[in-house]
Amino acid sequence: MNICYMAPDVAVPHFRGASTHVYEVSKNLTARGNHVSVISRRVRRSQPRWERIDGFETYRTFQGIAFEPPMSSYSASHKDKEGFTRLQRLYSFYLGSYRAFQLGAEVATMMSGRGIDVVLERETAFGAGAVLSSLLGVPLVLEMVGPRVSPMSLKRASKVLAYTDTMAGGRVPKSKLELVPAGVDTDLFAPDQGAGKRVRAERSLGDEFVVGYVGTFQRWHGVQDLLAACSQLGHLPRRVKLLLVGP
Repeated sequence: MNICYMAPDVAVPHFRGASTHVYEVSKNLTARGNHVSVISRRVRRSQPRWERIDGFETYRTFQGIAFEPPMSSYSASHKDKEGFTRLQRLYSFYLGSYRAFQLGAEVATMMSGRGIDVVLERETAFGAGAVLSSLLGVPLVLEMVGPRVSPMSLKRASKVLAYTDTMAGGRVPKSKLELVPAGVDTDLFAPDQGAGKRVRAERSLGDEFVVGYVGTFQRWHGVQDLLAACSQLGHLPRRVKLLLVGP
């Protein structure tokens, strides 16, 4: 099967969680015998427009037409996307309107004749996958990994993938919804007693019960729920400490 994976807001490869997700999904779809073309984010001009990684292709494009807008750069400092400025609101509108149609048309031209069977759209493509799916006349599968979903993509999608019913938020008809729990590479992420002892020593964690979190601190990631839950564990014989890692 030929799959076009629309993830134009995600740099591939990169250390961010979204990048790891797109990379691992693409790599594993390829390992299952599919041909995968990823539309990913071009962070700087020194990056090649096309590259083959672990068997799949990635085509990189700026979020702006010919540049990377400063309010969306993949920099070390991270600004909370909840606190939109007026410029950021305009940028969000641009991504879900003009840019979605322009990018969908650009990729449709590029993929014409390549026999694309299905478009897989990450929800932060803001509808560009739905446009591509319509222009190519092929089904759309939508990944819901957060709340920023284009109504156009919800309507166009034949299937919607979400981790939980809560994430779908009642917006997806049951006939379309497929619940797919988040996966993990257990070869890469496995207990390492030696490393655990080193981290405990470096962070003065002693023998306390440690809950770890790695990621950004978006509202829908549930860190506030984690804090609330831990605040109720004072009766336990061992102290509970949180180790939160992220920008």
